[in-house]
Amino acid sequence: MKNKKIADSGLRILEVLKALSKSPLSIDEMLKLIADNEEIETVYTRETFNKYINTLKLAGFEIHKIDNKYVMTNTLNLINLSNENIRVFKFLRKYAEKIYLNETNQEVIGFLDIVEKTLDKDTEKRFLKNKRSIGLKNFDLKIPSDIVKKYENFCNEQQKLNLTVLENNQENEYKIDPRRIKYEKEFVYLLGYDYVNDEFKKIKIKDIKKCKQLPQKSPENKSSKYITYRLKNRLAKSYVLKENEKLVNIENDNELLISNTNEDINSLFSRLLRYGENCEIVYPKSVRESFKSYIDKILEIYDEQ
Repeated sequence: MKNKKIADSGLRILEVLKALSKSPLSIDEMLKLIADNEEIETVYTRETFNKYINTLKLAGFEIHKIDNKYVMTNTLNLINLSNENIRVFKFLRKYAEKIYLNETNQEVIGFLDIVEKTLDKDTEKRFLKNKRSIGLKNFDLKIPSDIVKKYENFCNEQQKLNLTVLENNQENEYKIDPRRIKYEKEFVYLLGYDYVNDEFKKIKIKDIKKCKQLPQKSPENKSSKYITYRLKNRLAKSYVLKENEKLVNIENDNELLISNTNEDINSLFSRLLRYGENCEIVYPKSVRESFKSYIDKILEIYDEQ
């Protein structure tokens, strides 16, 4: 979704700007800054961060590289934004206001307040006159905020949950170690480790029909299943690491070995299936066999048609 990409990129650039305003940073330190932020989904390369630095320079920030670190030499004063940047700025504010997670939206909104106070007079006038749509008409979270906050508290308390979830018109029971809340389009998900089925789950909060907090505390070293797959040919050359992925090895110049953890298994299978013959699950054997069964079931559906 285009607007989601605008928001994610904007948040990453703002995170870098905020950090540079406090102290000099190397590219590796910027990478770690983004990697440590759970609300940012995609892992990016050093080249991407060079683009972020250039974006900030174009916005009027004086940033210089000194001893392998980037240093901001001017303050956040008299920022001049283009009309398009004003539209994106307003989009970020509305997007943040609609996110229920307090730690996320308050931090983003607070930072946007600081930036807004440093706009020059010309930008202020255009900021007030800019009436263009900010693209949030279809962004309507289909769950009350108090319900989301309840599950946010469950994640913070780190106690296991017994859930009854409506899936494909039937109710399924899960025992979950809740990890965090995730937003995708207009839906809100609970991410957690299903320690009975030994897999990571992504559950729409609106589909949870019953929830009971169990007295057991989630273990400090929460289990995570690592799934390793090989990407080949043109896909390997252009691939950008996704959330919860790490590059294990580069093989034969046109093959990547990727390790994935904490991704909902059905979402993972659906994504890997789109890669076709350029993707192969190599470990563990149980997941490799499950993926084969997943493909066989899809082929059966097409055969029936």
